[in-house]
Amino acid sequence: MRLLIGFFADMPNQQFHLRDNAFYVGIPKSWDWFFMRNHQRIVFFQDSIHLCSKLRNRLLSSKAKMLFGDKLISIDHILQLIETSSKRNHNLVKSDVLPKDRQNFVSCEKISNEIVLNELTSIPASEATKIYLEIIRNIRYAFINKDTNYIDRIHYAWENVFLIRFWYTWLSTKTKSELNSTLAELFSSQAHKKKNTKQQYFITLPAMFSIEINNHTLVYLALLVIQHKLPTVCLHVPIVDSQTCESTFRSCRAMSGPFSSIVNFTVHQFLQRVKKLSFLNSIKCQAGDSNASDSNKKIVTSSQTV
Repeated sequence: MRLLIGFFADMPNQQFHLRDNAFYVGIPKSWDWFFMRNHQRIVFFQDSIHLCSKLRNRLLSSKAKMLFGDKLISIDHILQLIETSSKRNHNLVKSDVLPKDRQNFVSCEKISNEIVLNELTSIPASEATKIYLEIIRNIRYAFINKDTNYIDRIHYAWENVFLIRFWYTWLSTKTKSELNSTLAELFSSQAHKKKNTKQQYFITLPAMFSIEINNHTLVYLALLVIQHKLPTVCLHVPIVDSQTCESTFRSCRAMSGPFSSIVNFTVHQFLQRVKKLSFLNSIKCQAGDSNASDSNKKIVTSSQTV
């Protein structure tokens, strides 16, 4: 994926982005924080649901001991919140924090809920954990939540980018011995000092690149729509995930008809059915946009009458 979009990687013998019909946007030179090239043959997102689960699993890992400054990012802060505060305050149970299914996305939603983030302020030394959970929350708001405005999606997404870049830059200025010393001060035991490498104080590099690619694509799509090179339906980001792909395949199988028991089909048949689904989805998107504009008109009209 990084090779195809040229994100800190390149294929000198395969210049796909310079072929005919490639996308092009004029990226301002002052955008020194934007690393995506002007020409792109294809744009795509990493699955945001899987990314949230990956970040939550990093929090549960026994090998990783993530540090943000002199504070530790730890699941123990959430467990302490459950033990010391009523469930009515945070709506959490231990199975939400320690799920048996590591792909449980509902767990990610619950631990990064606004109520939980507010309640964590009462837990001592939980500032870094709260920041980490805010990263998961921002991914949900930027790519998964269907009600988020597109401008707000960009805001939440790039808040994560600059935060993670700052975190990575800070770690790069520290030696492993300095990080080990900070960790040793937070634990009475010295067992953690030997088993940790410098990378284990940070999120995984695939997760970091996934966040960067998704957020760059979010801005790139907006520029393509502004320049009328893509329709506005492409801004419906929440439908671009693995769950939607599985739902699309199920919908295609359901289009066999009431008197047909055939559930398998060729690639050509699948593409024909996907075209029909594309028309249906465009109708739904247009209906949703018209309803939103009607509601905005009602708000303006009511405010004028008042």
